[in-house]
Amino acid sequence: MFRVRTRTRGLVVLMFLLLAGGTACNKPSYIELDPSYLEMGWRGETRRITGRAMNHQGRYFPEVMFQWESENPEIATVDAQGNVEAVSSGRTYVIARTKELEARTRVIVNFIERLEVPEKEVTLSLAERTRYVPEARPVDRAGRHLVGRRITVRSRDTEIVSVDQRGGIHPRNPGEAEVVIEADGISQVIQVTVTR
Repeated sequence: MFRVRTRTRGLVVLMFLLLAGGTACNKPSYIELDPSYLEMGWRGETRRITGRAMNHQGRYFPEVMFQWESENPEIATVDAQGNVEAVSSGRTYVIARTKELEARTRVIVNFIERLEVPEKEVTLSLAERTRYVPEARPVDRAGRHLVGRRITVRSRDTEIVSVDQRGGIHPRNPGEAEVVIEADGISQVIQVTVTR
């Protein structure tokens, strides 16, 4: 009788463990975010974070919906689909939540705060057909030079000077013209004089 009771008790415990394990397999245990780190550099730039509810057995739960939240909306905002928009320079986290789970993506926003242009006045010779490429250095809030940022150059008077696709300035006729150098809404103006 003792052996039968012990065996029966063991079967009950085994069935309980199997049921508990089966329940755990049927619910997510963590949220996987892609990307887990996000760096943004342009005003109004928008990137999307995607989330997947997973369990430790590798099962994906596509029916699970997330609530999205920005820890600091003054730096970056996020909508209900996980679209993140850069607002101002700084660091924050975007959080995806369910009733039981939470995951975070670190967001770093680093805008151009000023544009350094060493030469504000330039003289070009029409006779020599001089081509001039202005030097412009985007700088962030901490005073660091930013590389890989898009810089545009345009002439306010194309009868005096023109600008090629690489930002080079070409003299066309004698006179004076302003050339605008711009990056992410930050601009500097240089005065160009064309002589014969």
